[in-house]
Amino acid sequence: MLKPVLATALFFAASVAPLYAASSPMSKPGTECNAATIADTQTKADAIPNAAHKKIALRQLTLATDSLKAHKLSDCRSHLSRAMHEI
Repeated sequence: MLKPVLATALFFAASVAPLYAASSPMSKPGTECNAATIADTQTKADAIPNAAHKKIALRQLTLATDSLKAHKLSDCRSHLSRAMHEI
């Protein structure tokens, strides 16, 4: 009785994990943290008409740039993703 339940749970967990990874913001194209991506996002952020969203996006881009210079790529991707969310 317990084996089929465990097998089903294991199968479900194995099938859901790739779907979760595919929906992660870090897996989307364009979230690679490099100077070119930051510059492209900066151009898009400059065109934001909403002042509050623009301020947040530009602040996140500044933090992403600082993180890139400090070689903290995980932090850089996080800030870049937040900036992209505001666009």
